[in-house]
Amino acid sequence: MKRRILALLLALCCVLPLAACGGDNSGGGEKTDTVIVCDFESRTEVRKISFGNYFGRNEINTDKTYVRSGEASLKVRPQGYGLGDATGGYPYISFTTGYLGDADDETDYGNFELVEYVMFDIYNDNDGEKKITIALEDKNYQRTSDTEFTLLPKAWTRVVYDTNRANLSLTFDMAHIRTVMVSFEPTRYDQTLPTYYIDRYAYKYAAEKAEAEIVLDEDEICSFDKDYQAYATVSSIMGGGGSRACVPTMSMNTSPKFAKSGSSLRVFMGHGNVKNASWPNFMLSEKIIRSIDFTKYGMDDEIVFDVYNDTPSTFGIGTYCGIADEDSVLTGALAVNNWTLKSKRWTECRIKLSDIASKVVVGEDENKQPIYATDTSVLKDMNELFFCWGEFPGADRVMYIDSIRVERA
Repeated sequence: MKRRILALLLALCCVLPLAACGGDNSGGGEKTDTVIVCDFESRTEVRKISFGNYFGRNEINTDKTYVRSGEASLKVRPQGYGLGDATGGYPYISFTTGYLGDADDETDYGNFELVEYVMFDIYNDNDGEKKITIALEDKNYQRTSDTEFTLLPKAWTRVVYDTNRANLSLTFDMAHIRTVMVSFEPTRYDQTLPTYYIDRYAYKYAAEKAEAEIVLDEDEICSFDKDYQAYATVSSIMGGGGSRACVPTMSMNTSPKFAKSGSSLRVFMGHGNVKNASWPNFMLSEKIIRSIDFTKYGMDDEIVFDVYNDTPSTFGIGTYCGIADEDSVLTGALAVNNWTLKSKRWTECRIKLSDIASKVVVGEDENKQPIYATDTSVLKDMNELFFCWGEFPGADRVMYIDSIRVERA
C-alpha cells in the first residue's frame, strides 16, 4: 500500500534481564545469523541515528563498566517536552534504516522480510524500574503498536524485539521498513534526567521469508475469530491537528458481552482537544480483502458488519468501502457511509455491492460520457474497508466490531 497511514498493530517480544553490570546472561551469545548493525564506537556511528521529541542528551561513553561490545557505548539522558507526560509525544531514538551500516556496506537494513528480531543491550543506571517501547514504521509511515519492555534498575537488559514479520505482512511493507523507534518515559523539567547506556544494536536473520496464511470461511471477510486476524487492521490519523492520543488502539476481545460470536475487535478511541481537528481512522488489511472473490456475488448482496457502542452517549463513524485509488484512501470507486451508533447497543451496518460497482467507469458513450458497471465483475480489484471519525474532546470512547461478512440477497 502506498497510502500514508500510521500503524497500530501488536508485536511479540521478550526481555532477558542480565544479572549485573558487566555480566552476560544473554542466553548463549551471538549466533552466526546475527549481525551487529550499530555498535556506537564513534560519533560517526551515532550520527546515523536521530533523536526526537526534545529527546535530551546523548554522548559516547568509554567507561568499560557500561560497554557490552567494542570500546564504547551510547549514553543517553532522555527528557521530552519537560511536562513528565505524553504531551507532544515521548522522547525517542530513531534507527532510520537507510542511514545504517558503513559506506561500503551494501546491506539493505530496511528489508525486514528475513529479520526475526531486533536486539540491543541497555543498562538502566537508575534506582527504579524503567520502561521503554519499540515500534516499526514502514515507508508508507504506517507504524506498529508500541511494544513495552521493563528495565530492571542498575542492570543490563538484553532487549529482544520480535518483528512478528509473518503477521505484520498483512498490513505492513516488511521489505521497506523506514525506521525502528525506541521511546523512553518523559521526564519533568524540574527532575533529574535518567541515564541509560545502549550497545550492540543488532538484527537476527531467518533463513526464509514468512507470511501469514489467510484462511476464511464461506462469505467471511474477517470474523476476528482466527489468530492471524488480531493483526488484520492498521490505524492512523489524518489532519494536522491530531495528537498521538487520538490514534485508535485495537485489541482482541473475548468477552461474549461484546461479541456477536467468538471474538471481536475492540477499538479504543482516545479523545483530543478540538472537534474535527483531525480524523482518526483504521482500515482492514488489503491482503485479506484482495484474497476474496467478490465477483461471485450479485449486485444486491451486501457487506455487513456489527458495531457495539460501549459508551454512555451516541456518536457516529464513517466508512469508505470499495476500490480505492493507489495514492488515497478517500478517492476511487467507493461506497461512502455514515453510521449512527446508539449507546450500549449493537448497530448492523450494510453496504450494497451495487453501491461500489456502479461507481466503476468501464468506458465512454458516443458523447464522451462515462459508462458505469452494471455487474460485480469489476469488483476483482476490491481493496479497501476504511473506518474514520472526527477528533472529539471530552471522554474517551470504546466500540467493538464483529463479523465482517458478505450476506447474499
